[in-house]
Amino acid sequence: MAQERQNSRRTASQRQQERERRDEDDAEGEGSLELFPLQLGEDRVEYELPAAYDDVCLAGSGRFLIFHFPSLDQLGFFDICMGRITKYVRLEDDDVRIAGGAENFYVAIRSTNIIQRWSLRTFERETAMNLPLTNPVDAIATGASATGPVYASAMHEPGLLLDPQRLRPMPIEVVDHVYQQRDAKVPGAGPESRVRASNDGRVFTFREINVSPGGFRTMLIDGRQAHVNYKHDTMGYIAPSPDGELMYTARGIFTYATEDYSANLELRAESFPIPAVDGPYSVWIARSDNGNTGVDATARATIHINGDAESIITIPELSIRSGNYGDFHAREAMTLDRRVWFVPAAETILTLPTSDRSVVMHRFALDRALEEADIDYLFVTSRPPAAVRRSGTMRYPIEVSSRHGGLTYQLESGPDRMSVSEDGIVTWRPARRDAGKEQVVIISIRDASGGEITHTFRFTVE
Repeated sequence: MAQERQNSRRTASQRQQERERRDEDDAEGEGSLELFPLQLGEDRVEYELPAAYDDVCLAGSGRFLIFHFPSLDQLGFFDICMGRITKYVRLEDDDVRIAGGAENFYVAIRSTNIIQRWSLRTFERETAMNLPLTNPVDAIATGASATGPVYASAMHEPGLLLDPQRLRPMPIEVVDHVYQQRDAKVPGAGPESRVRASNDGRVFTFREINVSPGGFRTMLIDGRQAHVNYKHDTMGYIAPSPDGELMYTARGIFTYATEDYSANLELRAESFPIPAVDGPYSVWIARSDNGNTGVDATARATIHINGDAESIITIPELSIRSGNYGDFHAREAMTLDRRVWFVPAAETILTLPTSDRSVVMHRFALDRALEEADIDYLFVTSRPPAAVRRSGTMRYPIEVSSRHGGLTYQLESGPDRMSVSEDGIVTWRPARRDAGKEQVVIISIRDASGGEITHTFRFTVE
């Protein structure tokens, strides 16, 4: 009887996969990576995957979760705005590493050390190159909202930063701020390493799971330099904020320079913070060391802005296990931060239960929740550009959420010839001498109540 149920379940999964393949060409927004609200008939919807996955990554600036299904030899592309898998890609080899960028995704084949670049619009392979590694590639990573660089590494070797177009190592000066070296190597990563990238592609984080302490290492890409910082401690997971400014860990919130940022003692006792896919938000999962960790587990969650300890919204029940003591070490492949995906533009929070066989979609419109909450708020919701072409003109409309309105903007610091209009549109035309340089912009924003925030961002001129 158990075997019959298993066969029935497998057949149902196969039927679902075939149905989704037939629907691929008719999917809304085919070829588009624009984000829009997910339409759910209920507040909570669970979607069954065709098989168990062993890896997942974000791609398309939050449009896709890419699942690796080893038993199917395929990647499945879960369209967050559609609420289902809309595409499958068959793999040449099952032993692979995957990473997702803004326009492309990458597949590294361990048996041959070949890395492939694929289009997220056409799902066609664009190019492939041999990685100059001696051992099989153990890790690749890139920013889900970025066009590069792509990190790759193997055991006992320095890491590589690859040009996303040519898939060749980029010339870059590595500055190690711990050992005060300007000729350091890109940090390496082996099979017991865990590497993450901020969505804008500027910051990479590294830790080890087979030693204690596991280490807290960051690498900030600044033009043609990479700045490496390190803290000799075990942090559990290390998840960068979308802009790479903050590091969300099981031990609290830190800067990319590994310095304390938030009220970490309070965090350590109560919650585990996880950054949103976009914007200054984060989801904090309540801690319960004796809580249910099964597939039907639920946990209390709170929404926060800019790492502040005070929450703006409470979600009484999210379909995810509670945080627990084990998260301080986070040795499993699917750590807590990889099971919670808050996508504000899609008005949803996705959770991945411990079965590794489903996706749970929770309807959550942040703007509506804020209007219903009895709090004052003023924060930036737009994402500044990570790069600007030297031959073009930068135009960045700042989007702000404020209960009181009456917004004014003041450019406090930025490159020559940059301006911000009365309605918050930043414009700038680079000069030839700006090519390859990183620019830092600071803008003050005030509302009718007298509240004030600072919007700081960086971008590179390409």
